[in-house]
Amino acid sequence: MSREQPNRGNTFTRGFRRPFGLKPDSGNRHYFRGSRGGQGRGGGPARRFDSPSETNIKDGLDTSKVIETIFPPARPTPPDDVPIGNVNYVASYNWVNTEKPTIVVPGSPAVWVGRDVPFTLQPDDGSHFVDQNSARMSEYPMLPLFVAADIIHDKKKAPVDWPTVDIVTDRNGLRKLLRWLNPSAGREVRDFRIDVELVGTKTVLLSRWEGQTRDPPSGRSFGFAFEAAMTRAAPGCPTSGHHRAITYDMLDMKMVVRFEVDACLPTDASTATTATNIDTKRPEKKTVASVDDLADALEGINLVTSSTPAITTTTTTTTTSSSSSSSSSSDINIIHAGTPVPQDALLELASRSAYFLDQLDWNELYPQLTLAQTPGFRLGVHERGTFTQLREWQLGGSGLRSRSGTGTSSNSGSGPSDLTAQRQETAAQIVRLARVLEDIQELAIARGPGPAGSFSLLCENGEMRVYGRKDGKSCLPPDVTSRFEAGAAEVD
Repeated sequence: MSREQPNRGNTFTRGFRRPFGLKPDSGNRHYFRGSRGGQGRGGGPARRFDSPSETNIKDGLDTSKVIETIFPPARPTPPDDVPIGNVNYVASYNWVNTEKPTIVVPGSPAVWVGRDVPFTLQPDDGSHFVDQNSARMSEYPMLPLFVAADIIHDKKKAPVDWPTVDIVTDRNGLRKLLRWLNPSAGREVRDFRIDVELVGTKTVLLSRWEGQTRDPPSGRSFGFAFEAAMTRAAPGCPTSGHHRAITYDMLDMKMVVRFEVDACLPTDASTATTATNIDTKRPEKKTVASVDDLADALEGINLVTSSTPAITTTTTTTTTSSSSSSSSSSDINIIHAGTPVPQDALLELASRSAYFLDQLDWNELYPQLTLAQTPGFRLGVHERGTFTQLREWQLGGSGLRSRSGTGTSSNSGSGPSDLTAQRQETAAQIVRLARVLEDIQELAIARGPGPAGSFSLLCENGEMRVYGRKDGKSCLPPDVTSRFEAGAAEVD
């Protein structure tokens, strides 16, 4: 339990008025490999993103006073179905491994190609991103979402009516809140922090906080190797992490949620080469073979020559700094390539040792897929790196399809053949999550916008407390936060 006593005079009425103590957990960041959680595939060592020593979770917080203590709401009667609807695409992009922040818009996930089992892979090597957006855009980690949305929608009309949005967040923050709300044996709550800011009159930005931006290799996981073996890069798009943002209604809350996509099923969009005119001051240069080659070229803002197949791209620079907020980190290079893929083509990939297959936690996995509205899950089952089975689940389907090493199909093996019960359990969890988000929004509105109103949720030993932030710095530049004001639906 935390040494600090909760502020009993400032508790939300929806929650239990009792401590919710749990021991901290050391392993929630990688519950199992395959759910990237914003890490990115890698593709070689990053150029300047070596992970520093871990930052203290209380850095920048005013811990002299507990503003509020939040307790989990009572468990509701499970609804008939998961209360998420009206799902729409907002934006997408791929990161490029360059010194200056560079994204491919709209980009594309890696495309599933599959392969016959059995096959053997080497363990993952090299460090991987914990939060690629923060690693590459430390000042404004949410900015790429809005830059991509403006470009995709041609700056004519906002993809959503921003002032009507209740919550803008990464999926990671929602998953952390769900773990806190729904602890279970073997999956205890790891300490976490989420930074909160009000923009406009009611929109709450939930910013991800991590102690470090990269994780070292464990030498025991095969998830990244499995992804590389089962997918190929979409034309013109690097494999260093595809991020997507969608909007949906969660009960009465209008959400915008960003998440990383592991892969997608082959579609006309994901297999076609997208070509546009070159926008550069050096038109005499030849076209670029791939975005990864272009990454090197962008270091000097020049295009280079490489071998076929040729991918023609447009490069531009988006500057979001203003007189009140000027920083070189608010400049993003844009490469126009890729095509948005349908939501129903998205896949989550994971690998799992056959010796621990019975420990696959659907209470963790199903909400993860639900919050991103990712319908497909594919699991590679291996024995010390030799993959012998590929198992497939479909959220909207009746259950499991499995392929063994001989290519036969069956419904045998570990894992539910019917996900109906887990879907009902997840529905109840989502209701509780929506109630907590409403509480957070109410507090943010009460404190108001601006530096004075910003605060952080800090979960330690299973107890959720609210602290003010000393600097009150925004996670977005002023020209972006202004779109949340009433009457600002059109993008300037």
